[in-house]
Amino acid sequence: MNVILGDVPANRVHRFLVFSFPTIADNLRLGGTIPSEIGLLVNVEEIKFARNSVTGEIPTELGLLSNLERLYVHLNKLEGNVPTELGQLTNLRYVRLQENLLTGEVPDEVCDLRDGALDQLILDCVIDPDDDTAEVDCAEPECCTECY
Repeated sequence: MNVILGDVPANRVHRFLVFSFPTIADNLRLGGTIPSEIGLLVNVEEIKFARNSVTGEIPTELGLLSNLERLYVHLNKLEGNVPTELGQLTNLRYVRLQENLLTGEVPDEVCDLRDGALDQLILDCVIDPDDDTAEVDCAEPECCTECY
């Protein structure tokens, strides 16, 4: 098991470029924000920052990771909107964003991925218009595959 204590190391992200890491693992006891430099990790196919204490917004630079297939950042303290830039990830198959503090509406660009490779999109989303506990509006019924 990999253990990195403390903040996501922004000044070390570039070192991942030397290797061809297909995965960044979860449950590392990470805190702080996901650095924008994560967009430099062009070979990454899977990001697992789940079950940590990561805060801030989901970086728009994730939209640069054209090889990304799986994004698991659930069970954190992420806030803000689901980035429109995730809609650029045509290889994306599984996305788990639930149990964060995300708000707003799932962008059409992300929902459009459901017509392609995206098999799973899990969020804390509105499926009942009278539900005031959900945080993200999954405007299209077929967009979110599961709502928490």
